[in-house]
Amino acid sequence: MDVTEVDYLDKSEFEMEGREIAVEAIGIDDIMFCDSFLVAFTEDPQGLFKVYDPETGKETASFGYLGRAKNEFTYPQFLNYVQYRREGKTIIPIVDSRHLFVELDLTNSISSGSAVVEKTELYLHDGLDEGSFSILDNDLSKLFLASVATHDYETDEWNVPTFSIISNGETREIPVFSEMTEATDEGYYIATYSGLLYKHPARNLYAYTLESRDYILYFDLDNDRRFAIHQKGASTFDDKYPKYDYEYGRMTFTNSTPTNDFIITNYCGGSFLQEGKEDGNYYTEFVLFDWEGRYLCGIKVKLNICRGAYDEENHILYGLDRVTEKLYEFDFNPIVDYIKKNH
Repeated sequence: MDVTEVDYLDKSEFEMEGREIAVEAIGIDDIMFCDSFLVAFTEDPQGLFKVYDPETGKETASFGYLGRAKNEFTYPQFLNYVQYRREGKTIIPIVDSRHLFVELDLTNSISSGSAVVEKTELYLHDGLDEGSFSILDNDLSKLFLASVATHDYETDEWNVPTFSIISNGETREIPVFSEMTEATDEGYYIATYSGLLYKHPARNLYAYTLESRDYILYFDLDNDRRFAIHQKGASTFDDKYPKYDYEYGRMTFTNSTPTNDFIITNYCGGSFLQEGKEDGNYYTEFVLFDWEGRYLCGIKVKLNICRGAYDEENHILYGLDRVTEKLYEFDFNPIVDYIKKNH
């Protein structure tokens, strides 16, 4: 895999304040922007999914119950912002308890006030328990899976993490790593490769952001192309770490929000977050890359934004602070103008 050195450390050009959106919900865990609505996954047993008017925060629909009956859920999660249109309806793939994939018909769920499920697919692959994954071709029967490093207890050796396409019951591996990074602390073997997989909204193009390394791996599966970017001067997969601790195990990329033109990453490896911690606050630094791995710009926000949802038409980023359960909106029009002018 070709690796390009990029410099994005402490380069953020913008500072931004968010406008709070007042909503009423019990335990908001995640958000998406769909069909001009802000859709939230919550812990409310009377309606797991809430649909809001993003301008006013007014709830327009509520549906989805905990349970094992038809159209009920046990432990649902959004599939990293994937959504698509089919026959005039907006479909949101939901992962329930890590192995059951469900197509939620958002359009009819809103109009009926109850969860409408189009299709389900059950996967028993072990890698789903700890890996990150998404779908291909907007089809639940096709998965792209990023598995973590695994320990062979018989040989007492670690196996490199794998990237695989699972389609109609068959698995095809995509070679990425040929050997494990050396380490003397076993915890590091898993942490060094752990990350999250994000899909382009309209293509089989994926970004795998690593959580404790300054790497983003790109997979263009439509064109059989793979490449990566890496922060200049940061540790590489060739470096040996003697111990897994807070210094060596620092976080880099956490949550990201994919859009058609760029991916908005939450980056934790810069000095801005450390400044916040020294003041007793949790800050956020958004670092934007395009789908070719080029650094576009960075944004400093003095809020703890852990999940995002993007309105492509109006260039608005919605952010969720899970600790305070508050929602904010950020006007990205100046950011889009800056990117068009400079890139």
